[in-house]
Formats: sequence, C-alpha cells, structure tokens
Amino acid sequence: MRGYGENQLGPRILTVPHGYLINALTSAGTPCDAFSPAIRFCDPNTARDSTSAPGTIPPAVGDDKFTPRPLGGTSLVEASVEYRFPLFLRNLGGAVFVDGAAVGERIFDPLGGGLATLRNLVNGTGAITPGFGIRYYSPAGPIRVDLGINPMRAENLAVVTELPRNGRRDLIALDTPRLYSPGGGGSGIGKLLNRLTLHLSIGQAY
Repeated sequence: MRGYGENQLGPRILTVPHGYLINALTSAGTPCDAFSPAIRFCDPNTARDSTSAPGTIPPAVGDDKFTPRPLGGTSLVEASVEYRFPLFLRNLGGAVFVDGAAVGERIFDPLGGGLATLRNLVNGTGAITPGFGIRYYSPAGPIRVDLGINPMRAENLAVVTELPRNGRRDLIALDTPRLYSPGGGGSGIGKLLNRLTLHLSIGQAY
C-alpha cells in the first residue's frame, strides 16, 4: 500500500506527550487534571501547546503532535495494478499504479467461517491508493521511487498518554478518542504534499 507508511493501514492508536494535555479540557468543558489518574478524562481534541508565554492563550496543537502506533491486524487482502512504460532517457522508466488492501481486525477463515468471517474483513480497515513513480534500471535491478497518494480520511482513534508519577511514567488510555487526519491538516499546496507518501526500493513491487 504505497499510499501509506509502513504498517499504517490497519488498527492503530495514537500517543501524545503529557505536556500537550496540561492546558486541555475535559469532554465536559472543565480544566483537565493532567497530574493525576483523572488525566483519562482529558479530551485530546482540545490538546494545547504548554510552552506558550505566560499570560497568553495556548494555541491548539494539530494532528502532527499525535503519533499513530499500529496494533496489527489478523488478516489481509491486497491487490495492485501497475502500468510501466519507458521514458526518454536510457535505463529510465515510469509507472502509474493503484494499490488496494483491507486489513481485518478479527480472524478471517474463508473456509470455515463463510459470510460471517468475510464480513469481519470488510468491516476492518481498507483503502485504495493511486500513485506514480520512476524506475532506474541498474545492473542490481530496478531502483524504484514511488509516490503514493493517501486518501487522508479522518478517523476516530483511541489515544494513550503518559502520567509522571512517583519517579515513573505510567501509560494512561484516554476516555475520549481523537478525530485524526494523517496529513495533519494544512491547506493549498501543503495539504496536497501531506497526502504524498514516498517509497524507495530496489526491485519491482511485484
């Protein structure tokens, strides 16, 4: 799936540094208590920059401050179509492609489970990502540079943060999910560039 980074299609959670929740709010709109187990009630959609100057309103932080962590799936179906063609320079070629895949979050058993297990796969995480690239045909094999286009669909993901306590850092899952867009927002040309995923490799994709 060249429109995604490694292991980024499938079940995921988000992690966010503790500092971005110090000035956040709870889902009820009250100030967040980021220094006790009550941090679990903090709303990650109201995360703010805690390094602002005193007396100023801390600005909200974007999706780029949240790190997606893959959990892994239980099944995978994928397919690709790629058209390769020569370019005007020797040993150089181009390609356009469409990759599609679905990652299931439950056991996929097409022989024993029938339609129920197929439904588990369909209800997992799927995407179709087009793209384009160039190939340099070296003696060691084709060197590929591909740009996949990510659909950038926003999704609600669970959020985990850390709570400094008694000289250690405990992991705390927040009650409220974050509406997360992998491109981190932006506008104009920046939004377009955020949708591109670069892949470098030696050898054809298949």
